[in-house]
Amino acid sequence: MEGSKEPITVTENPWFLSPKDLTATLSWMIALAGGASGLFQWGRTWQSRTEAYMRLERLLMEWEVAVQRVGASVDNVSTATQKLVVEARETIKGIYVIYLAGSFFTD
Repeated sequence: MEGSKEPITVTENPWFLSPKDLTATLSWMIALAGGASGLFQWGRTWQSRTEAYMRLERLLMEWEVAVQRVGASVDNVSTATQKLVVEARETIKGIYVIYLAGSFFTD
């Protein structure tokens, strides 16, 4: 008994999705991929801001130590303050570079 050799159509085979189901499945996959991408970007942003916060705290502690030293001259305080301002600006600039890279450019 050789069965009939009729071709199987998409609607007869349960393993194939209808165009409506295929569209819905692809939409869900795109939404999940976009959500995962956003979550990854959030993690990278959080990490960079945490690192910047820790660096700013360290810079402030170094400045306080330099200013509170016994016998610290005005020049030493001025130099320590200038170092604090320059390095703090660089740290903050680094945060915005990471933020803008994630906002406008894709990996």
